[in-house]
Amino acid sequence: MGVIMLFSRTKAKDCLGFTLCGDYLDLRAAHEMIHYIVNESSALKGQRNVDLSEFILGLAYDIRKAYERQREIINLDGADDKQVTYYGVDVIFPCFILQLAALRGACAFTVVNRNQQSMLYGLEWAVESAMNDFDAKVSSKIVERLSVFGNMLQSQNIDNIENEIDACWIQNKKRRFTELMKLLNNVTIKYLLMGND
Repeated sequence: MGVIMLFSRTKAKDCLGFTLCGDYLDLRAAHEMIHYIVNESSALKGQRNVDLSEFILGLAYDIRKAYERQREIINLDGADDKQVTYYGVDVIFPCFILQLAALRGACAFTVVNRNQQSMLYGLEWAVESAMNDFDAKVSSKIVERLSVFGNMLQSQNIDNIENEIDACWIQNKKRRFTELMKLLNNVTIKYLLMGND
């Protein structure tokens, strides 16, 4: 398979999210890796974790739509004036970060090979580089807390978390990238405490 080439593209002034990009093979490998971890992770086994599994599989769905050419197609100039085609899908920062955090948490309870691990790192690098385009300090803090967010997510609260992200991030026209860390902390802590009542 060679070098994994997942990358991100951000839209100027729009801190809603970014476009996750890659070639057909890399996106397909990322899709398969997500399904493998969800299916094999002991942390996601059982009926009580169905919502969390589906939340993570939402990322696999988006990636599949990209490599099936149902989202963005990006043609870039390659070596020798040949066009290189990449495929992309728009993702929003808070959902992607929490999906990735949950995937990382599930990965801790799964045997993965080096290629699957590199795919996970590729996804992490894509979001980190996109966040760096807006604010490297915020990006660094979020990346440091990825595993914490993943450990705090509970299946029974995923719908509430998605609704709060919609209300506080997607619908909020005055969102600021600097508020992303606060939103991630609020939704994971708030619904962790609700789940423990």
